[in-house]
Amino acid sequence: RGRDHQTAAAQLIIQKVQKMTKRYHTSKTKAAIALEAITGDKPIAEISKDYNIHPSRIHAWKAQALQGLEGIFDSSKVDEKLQNKADGHTEILEKKIGQLVIENDFLKKKCEKLPFKIALK
Repeated sequence: RGRDHQTAAAQLIIQKVQKMTKRYHTSKTKAAIALEAITGDKPIAEISKDYNIHPSRIHAWKAQALQGLEGIFDSSKVDEKLQNKADGHTEILEKKIGQLVIENDFLKKKCEKLPFKIALK
């Protein structure tokens, strides 16, 4: 009986330590748990017990997921991201055009000095 009591006590200590250590969840896991909470098929308390995660954490993930869903359908944010990306590409292309114009002018001048004529367009 003494050995069984020690084993049970050791298991309790291990469980407490496991609860105290910080666990990291992947974004995929968080999304799955948040979706489960959003659908409402199970109460948060049951989801909490199933995944061994505190209910407040599940509520936070649910709120974060719902907030993120709003952003998906917000076209102004999408338009802003696309505009920023286009501005970056435009700047790169303008620099490249400037470089090519300079090279073209340089080559035209060099061709004029050649002893034979080249038809330049």
